[in-house]
Amino acid sequence: MRAFVVVCLAVLCPVSALAGNIFGRLSENRQPVKGVEVTVTCGSNNYQARTDDDGSYSIRADEPGRCMFSVKYKDQTAEMEVFSYDQPTRYDFELVMADGKYTLKKK
Repeated sequence: MRAFVVVCLAVLCPVSALAGNIFGRLSENRQPVKGVEVTVTCGSNNYQARTDDDGSYSIRADEPGRCMFSVKYKDQTAEMEVFSYDQPTRYDFELVMADGKYTLKKK
């Protein structure tokens, strides 16, 4: 009976067992960044979302491991490495302007 349950769970939710939710807030000068496209790239897979009015985003990545978080903002792209785990992981970022270029800083 136990083997039957394990097989059923493996068939019904193989991806969700490995999937992780990457979420957080994006800000600039301590103000939320609204309506900006954010992308998490894990291997060859891209997962996209937009920030809401509070600068919050949530992206579900289908595989765990090292990923790249990127933000398209004011004709620039800022990137930073993140990790996708089987548990939800929070990443709050501040967009920082230096020498005419935006970078991401973890908060």
